[in-house]
Amino acid sequence: MTEEKIENVLLHYEKKVVQDNGRIAYHGYDMGAKKFLKVIVEIENKEQIIFNAYYDRSYKLKAARN
Repeated sequence: MTEEKIENVLLHYEKKVVQDNGRIAYHGYDMGAKKFLKVIVEIENKEQIIFNAYYDRSYKLKAARN
């Protein structure tokens, strides 16, 4: 995965969750890979730092969840 794909998720995410540890998780669809990418960031000194990024096989499209 590339920085461009990670940046795309941060700009065009489907879901954003603030975790108990203060990290923020973003889910977004990677059209090229046809998978959901989960990007986890930490905020330090008002700066957003990428903590982790991976394809999340367990995440499903919002419309499909019901």
